[in-house]
Amino acid sequence: IATLGLPQVNDVNEQTRQRLDELLGAGRGHDCTYLYPGLQKVVQAAGRVIRTPQDDGVVHLLDDRYAQAAVRRLLPAWWRVQVAR
Repeated sequence: IATLGLPQVNDVNEQTRQRLDELLGAGRGHDCTYLYPGLQKVVQAAGRVIRTPQDDGVVHLLDDRYAQAAVRRLLPAWWRVQVAR
């Protein structure tokens, strides 16, 4: 997995982001429109590697944003995340 897989920036998503910013507060619209759906795609893709508790696998997250503690906190708690610089 090479990126956060963020949804495409387009007019519809930007309207959604702006509306959510108005409803939830500045910055929350971006998270709900782009960050959370992007992370959901990453977790789903990782699930193709690790299907059962008995499976072993390695998922490399090659995006600087994964070094951010706020982003890592959104990943599944059972993931053992190591940040390499």
